Amino acid sequence: MTTGIVKASLFPGVMGATIALAVVLQRAGWPAELWFFAAVATNLVAVAVLERLFPRVEGVDLLRDPQAPRDLIHALLTALVGSPLGSLAATLVLVATVGRRGVFDLWPTSWPLVVQVLLAWLIWGFFDYWKHRAYHRVDCFWWLHALHHDVDAMHVLKGGRLHLLEGTVRMALVAVPLIVLGAPMEVFLWMATVDSAMGNLSHSNLDQRFPRFAHWLVPTVDLHHIHHAADRSLHDTNLGVPIFDLLFGTYTSPAQVPRPAIGGSAGEVPPKLAGQLLFPLQRWLARA
Repeated sequence: MTTGIVKASLFPGVMGATIALAVVLQRAGWPAELWFFAAVATNLVAVAVLERLFPRVEGVDLLRDPQAPRDLIHALLTALVGSPLGSLAATLVLVATVGRRGVFDLWPTSWPLVVQVLLAWLIWGFFDYWKHRAYHRVDCFWWLHALHHDVDAMHVLKGGRLHLLEGTVRMALVAVPLIVLGAPMEVFLWMATVDSAMGNLSHSNLDQRFPRFAHWLVPTVDLHHIHHAADRSLHDTNLGVPIFDLLFGTYTSPAQVPRPAIGGSAGEVPPKLAGQLLFPLQRWLARA
């Protein structure tokens, strides 16, 4: 019973600690980008340690995964190159077309910060849902996303196993509504902190336990491991914030598929870093 209580406390405990650390660093005067990076990086390390204490699947070891170094490199390339390029592209297009960053100035800046962050997360999640759904429905988009599904086991580094251009697309398209509405950078960073921390937990091999209703509210590890199932009909489901999967018919309950076999790209993605980076480009050129 004690172990069950501990496992049930892992998600709220890790999320709470991540947010608390970000608050402390922000109040200590750290620059915004630094407290965001420190909070998310600390969250990743903490989850990696906890995976070894409370593994969801026995025998999965991040340190023995030959792809783990590449997972980390992809995460860094996405964070340092792909996402900034997308953010720059979105800002330049908006400035060129309408002349300023916050087009409508509709953002409710008088609302409590927590409510603003929740609103931003839902707006982000809505547009990210449709971007993600397109990745799974259209071949030329799937080739960009296939790297993320090229896994046979899950651990915390798999959340960052993204082609750097995914970061570009995400920031160039999904972030635009928040930019247009005039969401403050502070709100955006808090939303990104929460979203990144949940992403680390949902991709992890950490044996988290949830009440049933939680699977309707947040992208739990149970939901997201179904998304990474080897069965293609399953990994076309649970695409993001659960409310949108429920609304648009792509929700698969963990009660239906408790512990699916992990897999997804059928070996189409090359094992080496250079091949992984070139993979979507080669497919696009071959289709052209």
